[in-house]
Amino acid sequence: MLIRMDVENVDPALAGLSKKQKKKLKQQQQQQQVDVDGSEGKVKKFDPSRNFRRSAPTFIFFTVLPYMFQVSHRYSVLWST
Repeated sequence: MLIRMDVENVDPALAGLSKKQKKKLKQQQQQQQVDVDGSEGKVKKFDPSRNFRRSAPTFIFFTVLPYMFQVSHRYSVLWST
């Protein structure tokens, strides 16, 4: 028997509030997050994968590709004899 359980991340500040109250609270929070110059901008969220994505090309070019060329050269020498 397969039982599926959905788990939601519930904000403790929103727990037990009606939909109207939640919407009003979210709007208030968004109004508080105004830039210094007074213009509303997109809220910046923490992106944990940003460092990985920025370092991936460097890793590929300086580590993976040289290793691949070295391995392919060794196999080409072995198969040519």
